[in-house]
Amino acid sequence: MNNRKSILFLLVAIAAFASANFLMRHFNSKVIASGRSSLVENFDDAKKIVIHGRDRVDTVLEKTDCWRIVKPYFGGVDEQVVMKLFDALSLTALTDVITDGELLNIGRSRADFSLDSPAFSVTLGGDGKRQCRVNFGILTPTATGVYATIDGVDAVYVVPSEILKDVDLQADDFRRRNLFEISADDVSGFDIKYGSGALRKFMREGDGWKVDNEIASTKKVRQLLTDLTSAKAVNFVWPVGASNETAIVSASLLASFGLDADNAVTITMKGRDGIDRQLLFGKDANESDMVYAYSRNDSAIITVPAALKDAVTQEPIMFTDSRLFPKEVSEVMELSIIDGEDAYSLVRNSDGDWRLESPIIAIADAKNVMTIVERIVALSPNDADERGVKVALSTNTP
Repeated sequence: MNNRKSILFLLVAIAAFASANFLMRHFNSKVIASGRSSLVENFDDAKKIVIHGRDRVDTVLEKTDCWRIVKPYFGGVDEQVVMKLFDALSLTALTDVITDGELLNIGRSRADFSLDSPAFSVTLGGDGKRQCRVNFGILTPTATGVYATIDGVDAVYVVPSEILKDVDLQADDFRRRNLFEISADDVSGFDIKYGSGALRKFMREGDGWKVDNEIASTKKVRQLLTDLTSAKAVNFVWPVGASNETAIVSASLLASFGLDADNAVTITMKGRDGIDRQLLFGKDANESDMVYAYSRNDSAIITVPAALKDAVTQEPIMFTDSRLFPKEVSEVMELSIIDGEDAYSLVRNSDGDWRLESPIIAIADAKNVMTIVERIVALSPNDADERGVKVALSTNTP
């Protein structure tokens, strides 16, 4: 009896597997026969994106030199989000297709999939009047897929519902949150203006930095740059698409956040690409440990961690280099150490190799020499001792 049940169960399983395999091959062949492998094809030149939803305002992006939000407000765009949207529409494979004729034969219509009045649609506009509009309806019964149509195509498609996380977006989802679209290594210099007060200038010189023409601590300047270029906006205060918003930021609006010229701390980042990027820090925000800031390049008032403003408003002396040898390891070309009657002299060639010049001439262990150089350039005045060894460095800079 048990054997008969097992055989029957096995036969049913084989039949189910065969049926599923047939349906899969059937759907795949239909998708291939439809002449389309994805929802959007040949739209690499898109210059406009419109996302329209039943219960929300339209989001409109346009591209000139770069992508910008133009509705429901003007703002900067994280271009990675745009690229993900394009990839989702053009690379996500179709899993099924139902032609309008097949719908008619089974007594169904697009309305059954909520595609007569779509939940939302994405329209890509290219050069001239060329455009492609994709409409999204309800999820499939298993929720693993979503029904979609393409304007001008007589078919309903099914694509994996994972696509929604990259295409079902609103304006805020596109906003650029990085304070500075530049890496720390690509910064050639920056200015800090303290309201109506002092102006500090930081300039890169080779591997090192100067502040107001004084040698600065490269470590401290690099840390500040890393903090600034990796920081992101926490919240957006203006614009947010409210009906009473002004089209452009006014002087009175900036002043209300402490972002006017007399009070704001302004940092202007100068890139090797010749582009200046500017951020203003204002007064404390209502949120805990936050301050208001204004990104001039993105025309947005935001909140950022107060610690970021604190780092920028440090006294200039905090950036000065107090080491005995305010040089970078890469600049050191000669080293001499005198310990009583013993004297050692080492020279580095342009390839970075070290050789001992005295008391004998020989190839030096570059790793050990660099370890010594690193320790020497890290010395502070507190390390000086007239009873100790004498150390001298020569560099490749004046």
